Amino acid sequence: MYENDSAFTTRFSAGVIPAPNLLCNIDTDTGELNVEVVALASTYPHFVCSDKTAGAGEEVTCRVIGLGTMSVTCVAAGAITAGRQIYTAPSGKVQVLPTSAGTYWYLGFALERAAGNNSTVKCSLGIPQKLIVEAQP
Repeated sequence: MYENDSAFTTRFSAGVIPAPNLLCNIDTDTGELNVEVVALASTYPHFVCSDKTAGAGEEVTCRVIGLGTMSVTCVAAGAITAGRQIYTAPSGKVQVLPTSAGTYWYLGFALERAAGNNSTVKCSLGIPQKLIVEAQP
């Protein structure tokens, strides 16, 4: 199924991917097309990885964010209600509108409810858009 869908691609892990459905990006250390989990909410995400790995060099299937019309499953950083806009969160997860100062990426919206941290949520993702949340006085 993935071979005929341009939204999916096969890559290799740059390191451990602890769970499926985490946001990943291109490994910037090597410049190769290996993928790594997005550690910070401020890092631009390129993919949602469908697999988990024990280390570097393992083949993984990734969905390119912003391509295709299918929904994608992501890992939530907290409770999310259906229809809410979602943004990047640390450790490759997604969250509702952040209140802490920092840079985040708007990704799309939740198609269903997420119970809390580490639960999965189906999402509709578009091209990430930068959001800067400023500190409140």
